[in-house]
Parts: sequence; structure tokens; C-alpha cells
Amino acid sequence: MTSFSASALDIIQAFYLASRRIRSSSVQGTDISVTALHTMKSLAAAHAQLNLRNEVSEEDAVCAIFLYEEAMTARYGYSLVGIKPMPHFMDGKTDSYIGKEHEYRMRQFQLHLFRFCMSHGYMGVSAREE
Repeated sequence: MTSFSASALDIIQAFYLASRRIRSSSVQGTDISVTALHTMKSLAAAHAQLNLRNEVSEEDAVCAIFLYEEAMTARYGYSLVGIKPMPHFMDGKTDSYIGKEHEYRMRQFQLHLFRFCMSHGYMGVSAREE
């Protein structure tokens, strides 16, 4: 059974609440599903399991939110946290998803995500500047 660290639960819940608030009041009217919280938690747990860990870390949660928001962006054409639609593995070029470039991209996303949640009053922890 996979357990969640406090920081992993915090960021998933903060993003969910902030997203519901912003999306429900937006002109585009693209509500976030009530099952989105469960979906993001399941994605985070799966990411931890893929990394052979029994506890979901903050990094797992950020990856899950990234994947969820990327799917929302592909479906609705815009992102609340700056995700740009990006086809995966085009022309066999996996280096943008593996290695230092990807790690840097995910760290930048994590900082942007923390700022988004904090600016909408849903983050109990402060964004870490790296």
C-alpha cells in the first residue's frame, strides 16, 4: 500500500482547490472534475510505485499534477500554470523527457505550481527557490 507524504497531499489538494476556483470563474467555463483529486492522487501513487517507493513524495505529486494539467491543456487549449501542449516522443527524440533538461523543466514547473497555489490562498508551505 502506498502512503502519501504531507507535502505531497498538500500540493495536490492546493492545486485542486485553486484550479476549481479559477476554472469555475473563468470565461471559458472549463470546470475541473470532482474526480480530479482522486485522479491526481492515483497518478502520484503510480509514479511512486514506478520508482519502487512506498511513499508518495512531493516530486511524485508535482509530476502527477504536470500530467493532469498537460491533459487539460490538450483538451481545452490553455493552462492555468503555464503548460504548453507538447506532443510526446515525436521523431524518436526522447532526450527532452529524460535527463537534465527534463529535470530542469520539472523544477521550473514545480516553482510555478507553488506560486500559483500560494497566490490563490491554498498552499500551507512556501515555494522553495532553487
